[in-house]
Amino acid sequence: MEKRLYAWGSGGTGQLGLGTKDDHTLPQRWTHSDQVVVEVESVTSGGCHSAGISSDGRLFLWGSDDRGQLGRTALEPGRTFVDVPIQHVACIPRNSVQKTKLVACGWWNTLAVISSNADDDDSQTDQVFSWGSNDHCQLGRKRNAGGCKAAQIRHLSLRLQVSSIACGWKHCLLATAEGDAFAWGSGRHGQLGLGTCTLVTDIPLRVDALKSVSVSDVFCGWEHSVFRTSSGEVFTCGNNRHGQLGVCETLTSISSETPCEKQKHICGSPLRVLDPHNSVEGLRTIHVSCGWHFVMCLTERGELLTWGKGSHGQLGLGRFESASEPQVVVFPHTVRQIACGSEHAMVVTEEGDLYTCGWGEHGNLGHGDRNNHATLKMVEFFQHTDQAVTRAVAGGAVSLAVTSAHKHK
Repeated sequence: MEKRLYAWGSGGTGQLGLGTKDDHTLPQRWTHSDQVVVEVESVTSGGCHSAGISSDGRLFLWGSDDRGQLGRTALEPGRTFVDVPIQHVACIPRNSVQKTKLVACGWWNTLAVISSNADDDDSQTDQVFSWGSNDHCQLGRKRNAGGCKAAQIRHLSLRLQVSSIACGWKHCLLATAEGDAFAWGSGRHGQLGLGTCTLVTDIPLRVDALKSVSVSDVFCGWEHSVFRTSSGEVFTCGNNRHGQLGVCETLTSISSETPCEKQKHICGSPLRVLDPHNSVEGLRTIHVSCGWHFVMCLTERGELLTWGKGSHGQLGLGRFESASEPQVVVFPHTVRQIACGSEHAMVVTEEGDLYTCGWGEHGNLGHGDRNNHATLKMVEFFQHTDQAVTRAVAGGAVSLAVTSAHKHK
């Protein structure tokens, strides 16, 4: 079945991949001649650049390269952005055995997982590469070792199998197939989950506070982190100034050793987010997504929950206010998938419809205007096509949607 990719929102550095530096307030279909769009299996977006992985494991990047985040050895003189997808990241292995498995875009850096024997899970071995800005050791190596040249992150197991990666403003997270979580980069706000004394680390360190649970997914906000376990529980750490940790600040960490520094709105060890219907039970989630200062998740009950900063309406609660603990979003449709940009949210329904809310200054809500919306509103554009939205992606002020034909009504 043919897949299509649509992009809209902020395009000032070419991060929409449409061949221009224009913003778009309505979804725009990718129509590149090399047909890479049809082959895209996954796509992600960071602050000012984006990346995609094709069905055969090729990695493509586009957008700003002002800090080397596209992994190019050089661009044309005076050119600091690429507005269409490019391949051939410097020093990344490219052969029939090694394929790109995962990619994550931070503000000025990129993280990618390259797998060998990807078709055989038992013998698969993953390598983690990073490139771009390393001002805060977010590349997982010494601060003076940044730049556009990609390099493998050392200090990880030789038999590594990665299940999830994420990039924030100044830090990165990784989860292994064994359920361990690793963090590196800046920890000044406790976002590494390694305690408030770890201000920065240039090597990946295991988050030992989570050793009693199995971490399956990791997510980075601007200065906070979210960990989802294999049982669906959610743990958070880092900056809680806007309530983005979703917990009462008087609680202690999972290890019960280090209390939150309430006066600084900082928590350096992961906290369990509680179910709003049961104050002694942790959340049970199916999907989680993280914005700069807020979180959205889909629970096993089918409820949509949000918390954190809400000044742009990104929580979808009908008001422009923050929430320090999980709040139920009133939404009458069955949710399939969710995605959060910097200050906006996207929700895909089982019927293949797309809804958005939050910050819309660059047209990133897809409604044909630049207004903010505090409630989830359907993106009407897709109602006039035969396309069903199967997946949404958001990063910064960029919105992306993967679609397929034969929408079900």
